Amino acid sequence: MMYGILKEQHADHIVLSEHTRVRLADGLKLTQLGVGARIAITYHRNPDGEIVAETVTFSASPQAA
Repeated sequence: MMYGILKEQHADHIVLSEHTRVRLADGLKLTQLGVGARIAITYHRNPDGEIVAETVTFSASPQAA
């Protein structure tokens, strides 16, 4: 699980405030979360080492920074 603040949202990936790019798993569709939203991401790394989100949800966690 990772936490972050959404900077950009695209059809196939998101970018967090610290510039981490997170690919969305095949079939994962997000509603518009809004720039600045605190999010929690359940993820795995693919064979190329990319972070691939399995779920993305709003988070009230103070860990999101």
